Amino acid sequence: DLIEMMLKTLDVDRDGRVDEDEYEKVVKRDSLFLECMGPVFPSREAR
Repeated sequence: DLIEMMLKTLDVDRDGRVDEDEYEKVVKRDSLFLECMGPVFPSREAR
């Protein structure tokens, strides 16, 4: 399943959750993830 594979790749520390730092590391390494998922976290201005 594509979603499961993406989540496993995004969960860098393997704690079962994807946090903002993990997401940022992966999309900087492989922009395809950003294209597939789009912006999933609110912008800093929106917080």
